[in-house]
Amino acid sequence: MSWSVGLGIGAAAVRLRREMSAYRDNEYITNEAETKKTLPSAVAFTALQFRLNEVFSAGIAADFTFMPAATVPALPDLGLAARKVGLSNASVGFVLGYHF
Repeated sequence: MSWSVGLGIGAAAVRLRREMSAYRDNEYITNEAETKKTLPSAVAFTALQFRLNEVFSAGIAADFTFMPAATVPALPDLGLAARKVGLSNASVGFVLGYHF
């Protein structure tokens, strides 16, 4: 059996784009906005693996990536206000290992 744990910090380049098209008053309106920024990020990782034999192992892994919320640009011509979007993420999965 083996257990791995890890932590990390870094920076993430984020590009948020919002685009919408609408047909209003016999007119086709397309509006778009984009923002680019670099945000701090952090990750925590853990994995628990069990050796099945000399060659294979199986286990479970989980991670959580933290990034602060970012603001999606407004589209005032179409009545859409700016809003915050959470960018953090978590996942759980299975691990299969081949050892040589």
